[in-house]
Amino acid sequence: RKLAAAVEQSNKAPAPVSVSTPVAPTAPAVASTPTAPVPTPSMPAVASTPTPTPATSHPTEAKEITIEEFQRLEIRMAEVIAAQKVPKAKKLLQLTVKIGEETRTVISGIAESYEPEQLIGKKVPLLTNLKPATIRGVVSQGMILCADDGLPVLLLPARDVPSGSPVR
Repeated sequence: RKLAAAVEQSNKAPAPVSVSTPVAPTAPAVASTPTAPVPTPSMPAVASTPTPTPATSHPTEAKEITIEEFQRLEIRMAEVIAAQKVPKAKKLLQLTVKIGEETRTVISGIAESYEPEQLIGKKVPLLTNLKPATIRGVVSQGMILCADDGLPVLLLPARDVPSGSPVR
C-alpha cells in the first residue's frame, strides 16, 4: 500500500515552485515517469512562462501600425487651466485645458498621482481627435498622454511651448 500511494503521489502534477526560494527535494522519485527537475541551492528555480505586465511589456509585443495610421492621431500640447476631483471617483480628475484658443473638458485617470492644484499651468500632450466619451456624466473631449510605472506619470516638455503646439 505504501508503494502504491507513493507511485500515485508521484504521478500528480508537481506543486508550483517559488522563484525566489529554492526548494530541496522531499522524497526520491519512486515511479519511472519523468518529472521536472527540482531546484536545489546549486540550481535556482526558473519560471517556465512569465506573464508580462502592462508596465513591463516589450513595445514590440503590441500590434504594429502603419505610419499612415499613426499620422491620423492629432496630439497637441494643452495647458491645464482648471482641475477638480470627480465626485465618488478615486482615480479621476476633471481638467479644463486650453489648446491654442480652444478650451476643452477632459476626464483623466491621474488622481492617484496628482492633486488638482498641482496641475494648473502644466502643459501636457493631449490626443485631440479622440471621439468624445461620457465618463461619470461628463463629456471628455480628448485624452491626456502619460507614462505608466504602475501609476500615471505626466509627460512634460523640457522647455516651454505654446499650448496648441503639435506633438510629432
